Amino acid sequence: MGGHAWAQSDEAGPGHAAGIWIMIAFLAAAAAVLGFSKARRSRAEADEAKAALAAARAVQDSAPVGQVAILASGSLALNTTACSFLAGTPDTIDALVDCIAEGDRAPLEESLAALGRGTGFARVARRATDGRALKLVGFRAGDQQRVWIEDVHDILESAAEPSRRAQAAVGQMAGVLDRLPYPVWRRDAELGIAYCNQAFAELLDLAAPEVIARAREVSPATKALARRAQKVGLAQSESQQLVVKGRRRLFDFHEVPVENGMIGFALDQTALEESHAELVRHIAAHDDVLQSLGTGIVIFGPDRRVKFFNGAYREQFGLDAAFLRSEPTIDQVLEALRERRKIAEQADFRSYKQEFIRHVMTLIEPFEDLIHTPGETTFRMVATPHPFGGVTLTFEDVTDKLAMERNYNTLIAVQKETIDHLYEGIAVFGSDGRLKIHNPAYAKLWGLNEADLEDEPHVARIIDLVRPFFGGPTDWGEVRRRIVSDVVERTPRSLRLERKDGTIVDIAGIPLPDGGKLFKYADVTDSINMERALRDRNEALIAADRLKSEFIANVSYEFRTPLNVIIGYAELLIRQYFGALNQRQAEYAASILDAAQGLLLMVGDVIDVAAIEAGYIRLDIAEIRLKPVLDSVLRLYQQRAHSREITLSIDGVAEQLSLRADEQRLKQALANLISNAVGSGSVGSRVDISAAKESGHVAIAVKQTGMQGGVLGEPADTGLGGSGRASLGRGSTRGLGMSLVKTLIELHGGTLETRSGAGYRLVTCRIPDDRSQMSEVRAERAVAASGE
Repeated sequence: MGGHAWAQSDEAGPGHAAGIWIMIAFLAAAAAVLGFSKARRSRAEADEAKAALAAARAVQDSAPVGQVAILASGSLALNTTACSFLAGTPDTIDALVDCIAEGDRAPLEESLAALGRGTGFARVARRATDGRALKLVGFRAGDQQRVWIEDVHDILESAAEPSRRAQAAVGQMAGVLDRLPYPVWRRDAELGIAYCNQAFAELLDLAAPEVIARAREVSPATKALARRAQKVGLAQSESQQLVVKGRRRLFDFHEVPVENGMIGFALDQTALEESHAELVRHIAAHDDVLQSLGTGIVIFGPDRRVKFFNGAYREQFGLDAAFLRSEPTIDQVLEALRERRKIAEQADFRSYKQEFIRHVMTLIEPFEDLIHTPGETTFRMVATPHPFGGVTLTFEDVTDKLAMERNYNTLIAVQKETIDHLYEGIAVFGSDGRLKIHNPAYAKLWGLNEADLEDEPHVARIIDLVRPFFGGPTDWGEVRRRIVSDVVERTPRSLRLERKDGTIVDIAGIPLPDGGKLFKYADVTDSINMERALRDRNEALIAADRLKSEFIANVSYEFRTPLNVIIGYAELLIRQYFGALNQRQAEYAASILDAAQGLLLMVGDVIDVAAIEAGYIRLDIAEIRLKPVLDSVLRLYQQRAHSREITLSIDGVAEQLSLRADEQRLKQALANLISNAVGSGSVGSRVDISAAKESGHVAIAVKQTGMQGGVLGEPADTGLGGSGRASLGRGSTRGLGMSLVKTLIELHGGTLETRSGAGYRLVTCRIPDDRSQMSEVRAERAVAASGE
């Protein structure tokens, strides 16, 4: 019994080393007792036994285990260690119990009573004074009851520290779980709620202990979910709709099997569901917007397949909608584009395709490129990384835009070249009053250099730069303000400035549609001087014209009156009304008459030429037949030609030949022309007159042949005597007559051409048979004459 109690105390107590020490002490005491029994036979052996017993008791008293012996009388025997452990020296069992804390006294009393009945015990109790933990082991040693006491307070505290830390961690974890926004719970082996956090309790509108006490469930479906998870041994989840505080909410419930129970949690997916619904609506709205755009859009996902396309993309590249809805790869799309000739031809299409796919599918930043198709269509492609992976490609048809841009650039270049090569200075000021465009003529006119005109100077600065061109005591500040305000006004304006250096500048301000204003500066100094000179010349011409009119009137009166008197008296003498004349007197009288008539004709030609040049003669154009006109003129000079032995004839002029001309003036021109030919002809010569149509003209030719000397327009004989009558007659007006002929023919819009050679002279008059052509020729000659 004693051995069993010892063993029990050794196993129960954590002070194994102290137990071994006590065992050694008792073995020594037993050995001493045995030695004492033998010492009866000799006193020496008895003394040795006493000494050994005393030593054993000393060893026992020094052991770290308190020993209490309950004597038969009920008193106690304690060693020093026991007194130290009990913080006192109890002498009875009740006193021993009083040394223990009040909460541990009753169990200790029961254990001591059982020890009296022979049942050992081992118990931990708290000391009454300070609550230190003492291990009390009771056992019987023979007929004696013993209680060993050991201080295990430090050992128990060390062993309890992990437990306290674990409890603190559990409490902390419970606090953390209570702060979570979603419900968390734990089920026991029977799937009842063994723990729940505050969020779970709020779903039921109860406190957490009430939920556990009432075994409440959020929904019967959650209990079924837990049973399914327990049955299959795997985590299970499902979504359920709950009404929480009057609002419908969506939760994802999860049940996870663990040892001896189940862990559950629920995630509130209401916001996610609403966001998903909102996202679906946004995606639908975006699809509608993208479908209505004129820009082609196609989206390739991370798997390189078509995820979205709009109608504009399909129409731009002529792709089949069913083909695109089948989510083809970008490789297949490129092949389809190549088949439809919607992509530029490539020398190595396979390499081009691989490089294109690699480039667009590994984008980090957006990029754009121009795609030219064989159909001469140009697309602006913009590739943008998609937020969900893949790439978004947009295609904008910029064919017309590029053509317009080219045309615009060409127009700007042409405009710039045109402006730069204008003699007028051009300056365009914007609505902000700054110089936007100028040409070299503008800078040269105002003495400005490129440094003055760079960086778009304000008009006020330019005004200050050109101030030296203007002098005088004028209020320059007011002038400056007026010019600046005029630049921004929207009304056209023109003015003329005369600079200090004598240069005269015409300025025109023209408002532009963009809010700016264009100014044109023209140096009109030479024009003004020319205008002044022309004005002076015009006044002189007016005076000369007046003098010419007076001269014509005077010539007409002063010359013709005495000539008519001379002619009249000469005719009286020739007709011998006042007596007979001898032969020489008759010749002289005939010469006087011939010279007077010639002079009268010459005066008439002078007057006609002057009248034509003065513009007093106007043609009376009508359709006339040429043959009768030539016949009438020929009859006038037939007798004269016969007297000079000159053959005068008309050569092959058609009766139907006609032209539009002034018959009287045409006769006058032909008469002068034939008279000049007859007067300058020699004896035996011929004068042939011909006419024919030549490409819009009527050509009248007078040809002299068989001449012995001289040139056209010169008399054959310049001596006096019998032949002198010719020299004093019509032939002496040959120069003036040809001038009159030329003037009259040109007045009809025609030309006079003279050719001569060995033995012949040819004069050709060409008159247009079309009135409009005649007017154009006359107008051109009038312009040429004015220019001269």
